Amino acid sequence: MPFFTVIIPTYNRAVRLKLAIESVLQQSFGDWELLIIDDGSTDDTRETVLRYEDSRIKYHWQENKERSSARNKGIDLSTGQYICFLDSDDTYAPNHLEVLHSVIRQTGGELLRVYAIFNKEKSGDKIRQEIPSRESGLLADAETHFVNVVCNPSALCVRREIVDKVRFDEALSLGEDFDFIMRILQYKPIFISVPEHTIIMVEHEDNTLSQQSPEFHQTYIDSLKSILYRQLVTDEKNRNTLMDRITRRYRWMAECHRLKGNVFLYWYYKIFARLSR
Repeated sequence: MPFFTVIIPTYNRAVRLKLAIESVLQQSFGDWELLIIDDGSTDDTRETVLRYEDSRIKYHWQENKERSSARNKGIDLSTGQYICFLDSDDTYAPNHLEVLHSVIRQTGGELLRVYAIFNKEKSGDKIRQEIPSRESGLLADAETHFVNVVCNPSALCVRREIVDKVRFDEALSLGEDFDFIMRILQYKPIFISVPEHTIIMVEHEDNTLSQQSPEFHQTYIDSLKSILYRQLVTDEKNRNTLMDRITRRYRWMAECHRLKGNVFLYWYYKIFARLSR
């Protein structure tokens, strides 16, 4: 049983996947297994993975069912004490697993998150995500962290006993990571926000960080509303923060329509944004 299982879901990203795999191979902490869940790729993803002759790397192919299904399959196949996620277009810093292992040994943490460096490929800029002043805590503090800061599965590490109770919602195509975290928090795990920047999230033309279509924002709004309807966020202040996120999405939808010259839809969503508050 390895200490860590790292799960990479992927679909037609053979070139980027290579960088993600190599970032795991370069880890200073070596007690891990890497599960690559190929979600129906039609490029040379299989060949790319099988070139690595390391018994810790395991490849699984499935019919295309989207990333939540792929992550869930990885959880089902995992054997590690702690489950980590890595998107196929992100990478770990060489000390990522070592930092997590050290914090786990010191604190007994069950849900951990690290901080990110955002790499914008077009401009070459690398932006560090700000670290909140409160760095650890149980449910109340954790809820505040996850409602107010950007989160990504690549930043997460979850103890097996916790993740065995929760799976990604395969009905959500966006916001599934936030939903996953909020449902984990219902079990009140020992939450540790690790003040280290050990993942690199790459912003490029094909990932969700860079998508700015009205359809994209509407799908995200639907996911956030699902979280509210299921009462995964119970604190009034945090519910208001989540409503603010929904309002901002409506404003962005309006701006997308303005840029496309759709005057009627621009004003429609501007008004809708105001009414949503």
